Amino acid sequence: MKILLNASTINVGGGLFVTINFIKESLTASLEHVEWHYLISEVVDKELNIASVNLPQGSYSVINRSPAKIISRKKTLRKINEVEKRVSPDIVYSIGAPSYVSFDSTEALRLTNGLITHLNSETLSCYGFIDRQKFLTKSFIQQKIVGRSKYFVTQSDTAKRGILKLTGESPNSVKVIPNSISKTFQDYKTVTNTNVNENFIFCLAAPYPHKNIDKIPLVAHGLKESGYHDFKFILTLPEGSKVLNEINQESKKLKVSDHILNVGKLTQKECAEWYEKSSVVFLPTYLETFSATLLEALFMETPIVTTDFSFNKDVCDDYAAYFKPGDWRGASEQIDRILSESSFRNELIMPKKVFEDKFKSFRENYLETVEFLNEVYEKES
Repeated sequence: MKILLNASTINVGGGLFVTINFIKESLTASLEHVEWHYLISEVVDKELNIASVNLPQGSYSVINRSPAKIISRKKTLRKINEVEKRVSPDIVYSIGAPSYVSFDSTEALRLTNGLITHLNSETLSCYGFIDRQKFLTKSFIQQKIVGRSKYFVTQSDTAKRGILKLTGESPNSVKVIPNSISKTFQDYKTVTNTNVNENFIFCLAAPYPHKNIDKIPLVAHGLKESGYHDFKFILTLPEGSKVLNEINQESKKLKVSDHILNVGKLTQKECAEWYEKSSVVFLPTYLETFSATLLEALFMETPIVTTDFSFNKDVCDDYAAYFKPGDWRGASEQIDRILSESSFRNELIMPKKVFEDKFKSFRENYLETVEFLNEVYEKES
Protein backbone atom coordinates (compact mmCIF):
# COMPACT_ATOMS: atom_id res chain seq x y z
CA MET A 1 0.00 0.00 0.00
CA LYS A 2 1.43 3.34 -1.10
CA ILE A 3 0.50 6.20 1.26
CA LEU A 4 1.06 9.92 0.71
CA LEU A 5 1.34 11.68 4.06
CA ASN A 6 0.06 15.21 3.55
CA ALA A 7 1.45 17.63 6.15
CA SER A 8 1.33 20.73 3.95
CA THR A 9 -0.89 22.67 6.41
CA ILE A 10 1.12 21.83 9.55
CA ASN A 11 3.00 24.84 10.94
CA VAL A 12 2.51 25.21 14.71
CA GLY A 13 1.27 23.65 17.93
CA GLY A 14 0.35 20.11 18.83
CA GLY A 15 -0.16 19.15 15.19
CA LEU A 16 3.52 19.79 14.50
CA PHE A 17 4.57 17.62 17.45
CA VAL A 18 2.27 14.78 16.31
CA THR A 19 3.51 15.04 12.71
CA ILE A 20 7.19 14.77 13.64
CA ASN A 21 6.57 11.75 15.85
CA PHE A 22 4.38 10.08 13.23
CA ILE A 23 7.05 10.51 10.56
CA LYS A 24 9.67 9.07 12.94
CA GLU A 25 7.50 5.99 13.44
CA SER A 26 6.90 5.62 9.70
CA LEU A 27 10.68 5.44 9.19
CA THR A 28 11.45 3.00 12.01
CA ALA A 29 8.42 0.67 12.16
CA SER A 30 9.01 -2.32 9.91
CA LEU A 31 5.92 -2.75 7.71
CA GLU A 32 6.77 -4.41 4.40
CA HIS A 33 3.38 -3.73 2.83
CA VAL A 34 3.56 0.06 3.38
CA GLU A 35 5.44 2.54 1.20
CA TRP A 36 5.44 6.13 2.46
CA HIS A 37 5.77 9.36 0.53
CA TYR A 38 5.69 12.75 2.23
CA LEU A 39 4.22 16.13 1.37
CA ILE A 40 5.52 18.47 4.08
CA SER A 41 5.49 22.17 4.94
CA GLU A 42 8.71 24.18 5.33
CA VAL A 43 8.18 24.19 9.11
CA VAL A 44 7.92 20.39 9.23
CA ASP A 45 11.03 20.13 7.06
CA LYS A 46 12.93 22.43 9.44
CA GLU A 47 11.80 20.51 12.54
CA LEU A 48 12.83 17.20 10.97
CA ASN A 49 16.30 18.64 10.33
CA ILE A 50 16.54 19.86 13.94
CA ALA A 51 15.56 16.38 15.14
CA SER A 52 18.12 14.80 12.74
CA VAL A 53 15.37 12.88 10.95
CA ASN A 54 16.34 12.18 7.35
CA LEU A 55 13.63 11.29 4.86
CA PRO A 56 14.72 8.96 2.03
CA GLN A 57 15.85 10.80 -1.10
CA GLY A 58 13.00 11.16 -3.57
CA SER A 59 10.32 10.26 -1.02
CA TYR A 60 9.29 13.79 -0.07
CA SER A 61 8.35 17.19 -1.42
CA VAL A 62 8.39 20.46 0.52
CA ILE A 63 5.43 22.81 0.06
CA ASN A 64 6.48 26.43 0.56
CA ARG A 65 3.00 27.83 1.20
CA SER A 66 0.04 26.23 2.94
CA PRO A 67 -2.89 25.45 0.60
CA ALA A 68 -5.02 27.36 3.13
CA LYS A 69 -3.35 30.62 2.00
CA ILE A 70 -5.71 32.20 -0.55
CA ILE A 71 -3.12 34.42 -2.29
CA SER A 72 -0.76 31.56 -3.22
CA ARG A 73 -3.39 28.81 -3.24
CA LYS A 74 -3.53 28.21 -7.00
CA LYS A 75 0.23 27.74 -7.32
CA THR A 76 0.37 25.53 -4.21
CA LEU A 77 -2.46 23.28 -5.40
CA ARG A 78 -0.73 22.87 -8.76
CA LYS A 79 2.42 21.60 -7.05
CA ILE A 80 0.47 19.28 -4.74
CA ASN A 81 -1.46 17.84 -7.68
CA GLU A 82 1.82 17.25 -9.54
CA VAL A 83 3.21 15.34 -6.55
CA GLU A 84 0.06 13.22 -6.30
CA LYS A 85 0.24 12.32 -10.00
CA ARG A 86 3.92 11.40 -9.74
CA VAL A 87 3.50 9.30 -6.59
CA SER A 88 0.11 7.80 -7.55
CA PRO A 89 -0.76 6.83 -3.96
CA ASP A 90 -3.34 4.25 -2.97
CA ILE A 91 -4.47 6.61 -0.23
CA VAL A 92 -3.66 10.11 1.09
CA TYR A 93 -3.43 10.67 4.83
CA SER A 94 -3.80 14.39 5.61
CA ILE A 95 -2.51 14.81 9.14
CA GLY A 96 -4.07 18.30 9.39
CA ALA A 97 -7.69 19.09 8.55
CA PRO A 98 -9.12 20.65 6.51
CA SER A 99 -6.46 19.86 3.90
CA TYR A 100 -7.93 22.41 1.40
CA VAL A 101 -7.04 19.99 -1.42
CA SER A 102 -9.28 17.86 -3.63
CA PHE A 103 -7.15 14.77 -4.15
CA ASP A 104 -7.91 12.28 -6.92
CA SER A 105 -6.91 9.49 -4.53
CA THR A 106 -8.98 8.45 -1.51
CA GLU A 107 -8.20 10.76 1.41
CA ALA A 108 -8.40 10.19 5.16
CA LEU A 109 -8.18 13.27 7.39
CA ARG A 110 -6.84 13.64 10.92
CA LEU A 111 -9.34 16.12 12.39
CA THR A 112 -8.69 17.44 15.91
CA ASN A 113 -10.17 20.95 15.74
CA GLY A 114 -12.98 21.48 18.25
CA LEU A 115 -14.06 24.65 16.42
CA ILE A 116 -15.18 22.37 13.60
CA THR A 117 -16.54 19.37 15.48
CA HIS A 118 -18.01 20.63 18.76
CA LEU A 119 -17.97 24.42 19.10
CA ASN A 120 -20.17 25.37 22.08
CA SER A 121 -21.97 28.46 23.35
CA GLU A 122 -19.70 28.70 26.41
CA THR A 123 -16.68 29.19 24.15
CA LEU A 124 -18.42 31.85 22.07
CA SER A 125 -19.42 33.70 25.26
CA CYS A 126 -15.71 34.33 25.98
CA TYR A 127 -15.33 36.52 22.89
CA GLY A 128 -16.65 39.90 21.78
CA PHE A 129 -19.18 40.28 18.97
CA ILE A 130 -16.66 40.70 16.12
CA ASP A 131 -14.49 37.76 17.22
CA ARG A 132 -17.61 35.62 17.70
CA GLN A 133 -18.66 36.32 14.12
CA LYS A 134 -15.16 35.44 12.89
CA PHE A 135 -15.29 32.15 14.81
CA LEU A 136 -18.72 31.28 13.47
CA THR A 137 -17.79 32.17 9.88
CA LYS A 138 -14.53 30.21 9.98
CA SER A 139 -16.24 27.27 11.66
CA PHE A 140 -19.03 27.27 9.05
CA ILE A 141 -16.60 27.33 6.11
CA GLN A 142 -14.40 24.59 7.55
CA GLN A 143 -17.42 22.45 8.42
CA LYS A 144 -18.60 22.70 4.80
CA ILE A 145 -15.15 21.67 3.52
CA VAL A 146 -14.75 18.81 6.00
CA GLY A 147 -18.33 17.66 5.52
CA ARG A 148 -17.47 16.57 1.96
CA SER A 149 -14.90 14.06 3.27
CA LYS A 150 -15.65 10.49 4.28
CA TYR A 151 -12.84 9.04 6.40
CA PHE A 152 -11.32 10.49 9.56
CA VAL A 153 -8.92 9.88 12.41
CA THR A 154 -9.59 11.89 15.57
CA GLN A 155 -8.66 11.88 19.26
CA SER A 156 -11.89 11.66 21.27
CA ASP A 157 -15.43 10.30 21.22
CA THR A 158 -16.77 13.86 21.48
CA ALA A 159 -14.97 14.82 18.27
CA LYS A 160 -16.15 11.61 16.57
CA ARG A 161 -19.78 12.42 17.35
CA GLY A 162 -19.27 15.88 15.87
CA ILE A 163 -17.70 14.46 12.70
CA LEU A 164 -20.51 11.96 12.19
CA LYS A 165 -23.06 14.74 12.62
CA LEU A 166 -21.27 16.79 9.94
CA THR A 167 -20.78 13.98 7.42
CA GLY A 168 -23.68 11.60 8.01
CA GLU A 169 -21.26 8.70 7.47
CA SER A 170 -21.24 5.41 9.39
CA PRO A 171 -19.34 5.14 12.72
CA ASN A 172 -16.76 2.87 11.03
CA SER A 173 -15.63 5.82 8.91
CA VAL A 174 -14.09 7.55 11.96
CA LYS A 175 -11.25 6.07 14.00
CA VAL A 176 -10.58 7.40 17.51
CA ILE A 177 -6.88 7.29 18.42
CA PRO A 178 -6.04 9.23 21.63
CA ASN A 179 -2.84 11.18 22.17
CA SER A 180 0.40 9.57 23.36
CA ILE A 181 2.60 10.73 26.21
CA SER A 182 5.87 12.34 25.17
CA LYS A 183 9.15 10.53 25.80
CA THR A 184 10.31 13.63 27.70
CA PHE A 185 7.78 12.90 30.45
CA GLN A 186 8.54 9.18 30.48
CA ASP A 187 12.26 9.83 30.89
CA TYR A 188 11.71 12.51 33.52
CA LYS A 189 9.46 10.34 35.66
CA THR A 190 11.93 7.46 35.48
CA VAL A 191 14.84 9.40 36.99
CA THR A 192 13.17 11.84 39.41
CA ASN A 193 11.11 11.72 42.55
CA THR A 194 10.23 15.19 43.81
CA ASN A 195 8.35 15.56 47.08
CA VAL A 196 5.44 18.01 46.97
CA ASN A 197 6.00 20.41 49.86
CA GLU A 198 4.15 23.48 48.59
CA ASN A 199 0.60 23.84 47.33
CA PHE A 200 1.34 24.84 43.76
CA ILE A 201 -1.63 24.85 41.38
CA PHE A 202 -0.25 24.44 37.87
CA CYS A 203 -2.16 26.15 35.02
CA LEU A 204 -0.52 25.21 31.72
CA ALA A 205 -2.45 27.04 29.01
CA ALA A 206 -2.07 29.56 26.21
CA PRO A 207 -3.67 33.03 26.57
CA TYR A 208 -6.83 32.31 24.55
CA PRO A 209 -10.07 33.71 26.04
CA HIS A 210 -11.82 30.30 26.07
CA LYS A 211 -9.03 28.89 28.27
CA ASN A 212 -10.39 31.18 31.06
CA ILE A 213 -7.00 31.80 32.62
CA ASP A 214 -8.21 35.33 33.38
CA LYS A 215 -10.65 33.84 35.92
CA ILE A 216 -7.86 32.54 38.16
CA PRO A 217 -7.93 35.59 40.49
CA LEU A 218 -11.59 34.77 41.22
CA VAL A 219 -10.71 31.15 42.00
CA ALA A 220 -7.78 32.27 44.17
CA HIS A 221 -10.09 34.66 46.02
CA GLY A 222 -12.56 31.84 46.63
CA LEU A 223 -9.80 29.66 48.08
CA LYS A 224 -8.62 32.49 50.31
CA GLU A 225 -12.16 33.15 51.55
CA SER A 226 -12.54 29.49 52.49
CA GLY A 227 -9.59 29.89 54.85
CA TYR A 228 -6.80 28.59 52.63
CA HIS A 229 -3.67 30.76 52.48
CA ASP A 230 -0.84 28.36 51.61
CA PHE A 231 -1.22 28.08 47.82
CA LYS A 232 0.08 29.59 44.60
CA PHE A 233 -1.26 29.40 41.04
CA ILE A 234 1.52 28.88 38.48
CA LEU A 235 0.78 30.46 35.08
CA THR A 236 2.66 30.00 31.78
CA LEU A 237 1.69 33.19 29.94
CA PRO A 238 3.92 35.40 27.76
CA GLU A 239 5.21 38.42 29.68
CA GLY A 240 3.35 41.58 28.69
CA SER A 241 0.38 39.70 27.24
CA LYS A 242 -3.06 41.29 27.53
CA VAL A 243 -4.41 38.38 29.59
CA LEU A 244 -1.52 38.58 32.06
CA ASN A 245 -2.04 42.33 32.51
CA GLU A 246 -5.75 41.74 33.20
CA ILE A 247 -4.90 39.01 35.71
CA ASN A 248 -2.42 41.28 37.51
CA GLN A 249 -5.00 44.08 37.79
CA GLU A 250 -7.75 41.76 39.03
CA SER A 251 -5.36 40.09 41.48
CA LYS A 252 -4.52 43.44 43.07
CA LYS A 253 -8.20 44.31 43.33
CA LEU A 254 -9.02 40.98 45.03
CA LYS A 255 -5.79 41.04 47.10
CA VAL A 256 -4.52 37.69 45.80
CA SER A 257 -1.37 38.87 43.97
CA ASP A 258 0.82 36.87 46.36
CA HIS A 259 -1.01 33.71 45.30
CA ILE A 260 -0.30 33.98 41.56
CA LEU A 261 3.06 33.53 39.83
CA ASN A 262 3.71 33.65 36.09
CA VAL A 263 6.73 31.59 34.96
CA GLY A 264 6.35 32.24 31.22
CA LYS A 265 6.77 29.75 28.40
CA LEU A 266 8.23 26.39 29.47
CA THR A 267 10.08 23.54 27.80
CA GLN A 268 8.59 20.05 28.09
CA LYS A 269 11.14 19.15 30.75
CA GLU A 270 10.25 22.27 32.76
CA CYS A 271 6.57 21.36 32.43
CA ALA A 272 7.34 17.90 33.83
CA GLU A 273 9.10 19.53 36.79
CA TRP A 274 6.07 21.71 37.55
CA TYR A 275 3.64 18.81 37.22
CA GLU A 276 5.65 16.82 39.72
CA LYS A 277 6.00 19.54 42.34
CA SER A 278 2.40 20.77 42.03
CA SER A 279 -0.51 19.61 44.18
CA VAL A 280 -3.15 20.33 41.52
CA VAL A 281 -3.40 20.91 37.77
CA PHE A 282 -6.15 23.44 37.01
CA LEU A 283 -7.58 23.58 33.47
CA PRO A 284 -10.69 25.82 33.28
CA THR A 285 -11.02 25.47 29.49
CA TYR A 286 -14.29 25.67 27.54
CA LEU A 287 -13.05 23.95 24.37
CA GLU A 288 -10.62 21.12 23.68
CA THR A 289 -10.53 18.01 21.53
CA PHE A 290 -7.89 16.18 23.53
CA SER A 291 -5.88 18.26 25.97
CA ALA A 292 -2.24 17.23 26.24
CA THR A 293 -2.21 18.96 29.64
CA LEU A 294 -4.74 16.45 31.00
CA LEU A 295 -2.81 13.50 29.55
CA GLU A 296 0.46 14.74 31.04
CA ALA A 297 -1.11 15.42 34.44
CA LEU A 298 -2.60 11.91 34.55
CA PHE A 299 0.77 10.41 33.67
CA MET A 300 2.59 12.54 36.27
CA GLU A 301 -0.07 11.61 38.87
CA THR A 302 -1.02 15.21 39.62
CA PRO A 303 -4.72 15.59 40.56
CA ILE A 304 -6.80 17.53 38.03
CA VAL A 305 -9.56 20.11 38.41
CA THR A 306 -11.26 20.92 35.12
CA THR A 307 -14.57 21.88 33.50
CA ASP A 308 -17.42 19.39 33.26
CA PHE A 309 -17.41 18.84 29.49
CA SER A 310 -17.55 15.54 27.61
CA PHE A 311 -14.21 16.19 25.86
CA ASN A 312 -12.47 16.40 29.26
CA LYS A 313 -14.25 13.28 30.51
CA ASP A 314 -13.16 11.44 27.35
CA VAL A 315 -9.59 11.85 28.61
CA CYS A 316 -9.91 11.68 32.39
CA ASP A 317 -12.98 9.49 33.00
CA ASP A 318 -13.50 9.52 36.80
CA TYR A 319 -9.91 10.60 37.51
CA ALA A 320 -10.54 14.35 37.72
CA ALA A 321 -12.55 16.74 39.88
CA TYR A 322 -15.04 18.55 37.65
CA PHE A 323 -16.88 21.83 38.09
CA LYS A 324 -19.75 23.37 36.15
CA PRO A 325 -18.57 25.85 33.47
CA GLY A 326 -18.66 29.36 34.92
CA ASP A 327 -18.94 28.16 38.53
CA TRP A 328 -15.69 29.63 39.81
CA ARG A 329 -16.72 29.12 43.43
CA GLY A 330 -17.21 25.44 42.57
CA ALA A 331 -13.70 25.36 41.07
CA SER A 332 -12.28 26.79 44.32
CA GLU A 333 -14.14 24.17 46.34
CA GLN A 334 -12.77 21.30 44.25
CA ILE A 335 -9.20 22.60 44.62
CA ASP A 336 -9.77 23.10 48.36
CA ARG A 337 -11.00 19.52 48.66
CA ILE A 338 -7.89 18.12 46.94
CA LEU A 339 -5.59 20.18 49.16
CA SER A 340 -7.50 19.22 52.32
CA GLU A 341 -8.50 15.58 51.80
CA SER A 342 -5.75 13.09 51.02
CA SER A 343 -8.31 10.33 50.38
CA PHE A 344 -10.04 12.44 47.70
CA ARG A 345 -6.66 13.32 46.20
CA ASN A 346 -5.73 9.64 45.97
CA GLU A 347 -9.03 8.78 44.26
CA LEU A 348 -8.07 11.09 41.38
CA ILE A 349 -4.79 9.30 40.58
CA MET A 350 -5.26 7.07 37.52
CA PRO A 351 -3.66 3.64 38.14
CA LYS A 352 -0.73 2.86 35.87
CA LYS A 353 -2.47 -0.16 34.31
CA VAL A 354 -5.57 1.91 33.50
CA PHE A 355 -3.37 4.61 31.93
CA GLU A 356 -1.43 2.12 29.80
CA ASP A 357 -4.62 0.42 28.59
CA LYS A 358 -6.25 3.73 27.68
CA PHE A 359 -3.32 5.63 26.17
CA LYS A 360 -1.02 3.82 23.77
CA SER A 361 2.55 4.56 22.70
CA PHE A 362 3.42 6.49 19.53
CA ARG A 363 4.32 3.17 17.89
CA GLU A 364 0.98 1.57 18.80
CA ASN A 365 -0.91 4.65 17.58
CA TYR A 366 1.06 4.62 14.34
CA LEU A 367 0.26 0.95 13.72
CA GLU A 368 -3.41 1.53 14.52
CA THR A 369 -3.50 4.43 12.05
CA VAL A 370 -1.92 2.33 9.29
CA GLU A 371 -4.40 -0.48 9.99
CA PHE A 372 -7.29 1.98 9.60
CA LEU A 373 -5.83 3.40 6.37
CA ASN A 374 -5.48 -0.13 5.02
CA GLU A 375 -9.14 -0.82 5.84
CA VAL A 376 -10.15 2.36 4.00
CA TYR A 377 -7.99 1.41 1.00
CA GLU A 378 -9.50 -2.08 0.78
CA LYS A 379 -13.00 -0.67 1.13
CA GLU A 380 -12.45 1.83 -1.69
CA SER A 381 -10.53 -0.52 -4.04
